[in-house]
Amino acid sequence: MRARARTQHLVALRAYVAISFAFVGVRILSHPGRLLIGGSNTRDPEFFIWSFAWWPHAIAHWTNPFYTHVIYAPSGVNIAWTATAPGLALAAIPVTVLFGPAVAYNVVALLLPALAAWTAYLLCRHLTRSLWASLVGGFLFGFSSALLQEELWGNLDITGVFLMPLFALAVLRFVQHELDARGLVWRLGVLVAAQIWISTEHAFTTTLVLVLAWLLALWLVPGARTRLREAVMPIVVGYVLAAVIAAPFVAYIVLGLHAGSGFYPARVGVDLLNLVVPTDITGIGGSWFHGLSDRFTATGAYLGLPALVIVGLFAMRARAAGRFLVALFLVCVLIELGSRLFVAGHEVVTLPWRATDVLPLFKDVFPFRFAPFVALAVAVIVALWTAGSRSGTARILLPLLAVVSVVPALWESSFRAFALWHPPRPAFFAQRLYSPCLDGETVTIFPFGQYGDSLLYQGESGFRFRMASDWLQPGTAPGKKAWSSFDDDWVVGQLNGYAMPSVDTLLAFAALHHVGRYVVVRGTDYPTPSELRQMGPTKLVGGVYVTPACGSPPLT
Repeated sequence: MRARARTQHLVALRAYVAISFAFVGVRILSHPGRLLIGGSNTRDPEFFIWSFAWWPHAIAHWTNPFYTHVIYAPSGVNIAWTATAPGLALAAIPVTVLFGPAVAYNVVALLLPALAAWTAYLLCRHLTRSLWASLVGGFLFGFSSALLQEELWGNLDITGVFLMPLFALAVLRFVQHELDARGLVWRLGVLVAAQIWISTEHAFTTTLVLVLAWLLALWLVPGARTRLREAVMPIVVGYVLAAVIAAPFVAYIVLGLHAGSGFYPARVGVDLLNLVVPTDITGIGGSWFHGLSDRFTATGAYLGLPALVIVGLFAMRARAAGRFLVALFLVCVLIELGSRLFVAGHEVVTLPWRATDVLPLFKDVFPFRFAPFVALAVAVIVALWTAGSRSGTARILLPLLAVVSVVPALWESSFRAFALWHPPRPAFFAQRLYSPCLDGETVTIFPFGQYGDSLLYQGESGFRFRMASDWLQPGTAPGKKAWSSFDDDWVVGQLNGYAMPSVDTLLAFAALHHVGRYVVVRGTDYPTPSELRQMGPTKLVGGVYVTPACGSPPLT
């Protein structure tokens, strides 16, 4: 039986990978190193392409990988306080070395939904022992709107949620006496450490949901109270072990705490109607409610009516453990709604999450990022209901409808959710014309920071040049201290705020940040070629203007 189960688990993994490949992988086959999955509206994939290039580069050159001076020059930046998913970058090193960081990014982006589906399948299989029910549950989590929305944006750190079901599985097996304290400790230690390396945000939110789940289970499942109390110490020790395993990363998190000035306020959660109203990432109905979904304050919470019907049917028959699952689902929905309830874009009432606005860490959590926890609760509930349904027809039909309702519109070639991104790569970078012109120099590339593709150029160049530019760290909340000394420069604030400093100011910026040359992609509004010529000889090379021109002495 165990051999048969292992075979079925492997088949399930292959099936989920095949589904993910069918959704987006087929489209990148022609140009896997040029086309990128997601990010057509955000440029977020460049965070990870840069990171995938940085880690093998730093390791190969015996450079501190946790603090880099190749960007934010000359002060540098603490990698632990960036959303670059170092754990994924480390796992992808073989692909990065062989095929480049863009290909590595695409491979990881393709695999993450499939891995999330598979680990949810493993959790559901443990609970139900049913192959069909577990396959459905895995799909509803791994290919939920919560994950597809983040894949659309290119957020690998947020789509990297495949460890969440394993957290639940480890604690569940302990409560069921299948694991002893030692087994729970080392499993949680590894899981928490890995989650920290992938996403510190999800490490925090997963811990929060774990605490909430423990409290709800203690309240609603009387038969498990003794074992739940016994789990407290192994869980605490597991987190201590995780801190040891992830010690270098945790150390740089602590060292960077003084710079933690807060994200832009993001207390708004998802719109209540988004639970039942699809957006344009959904195939069936995605275009029917376009006018309504455009009013949503945040998206990614869509579950679909069939899944919600199953949740309702499950709740009506639920006993202790079932009531716990329903309660956890409702609590996670309440959190993802944020500080204020929005219905069709209209604010209705203040919600309990508002109380966390003044709490450290909590105040920087995006409520809509709890959508994956809601999706996982629904996936488990659907799997349990499917496995226990007495009606053969309903057991097949309703779960099938729940799956169909979240499938993206693959038949629409122009479907925005899965329109691949082809970032511009001027010949100066694509054909390596920058060498030896920029080798070892510090440059500033325009468009500046978040408005351009400088991270992509630097990562794909193998860090042949340093950059006096930002964008790896989040924006700083108004009235708060900047995250880094680089962002303390008022010129950086101007460049990030669409201002156009004078030529003298750019020269002063170059002197302060040791900038040797300015590189401006042709077609950029600022600085203009005439402004560049005021700073030195300027030449158009491979689609970019270089000032001072290659061969001329640098500004330094």
